[in-house]
Amino acid sequence: MAVETDIESLTKDADDFAEKAEKQHKVTLISKSNAMHRAVKEKNDELTVLSQELANKLLELKNL
Repeated sequence: MAVETDIESLTKDADDFAEKAEKQHKVTLISKSNAMHRAVKEKNDELTVLSQELANKLLELKNL
C-alpha cells in the first residue's frame, strides 16, 4: 500500500536527520526530523482510518 511505503520512507528520513543532527549539532536538522515524525503520525492516522473504512465496506458486502 502506498501509505505504508510513505510511512517507512518518512520514518527512515526522519531518523537519518535526527542522527545527522546529533553528530553535527544542528537544530535545523532536528526541526526537519520532528516535522517528518509528525508527518509519519498523520500517515499512520490516515492508514488507521482507511483500514477501518475498508473493514466496514467488507462487512457491508458480507451482509448483502
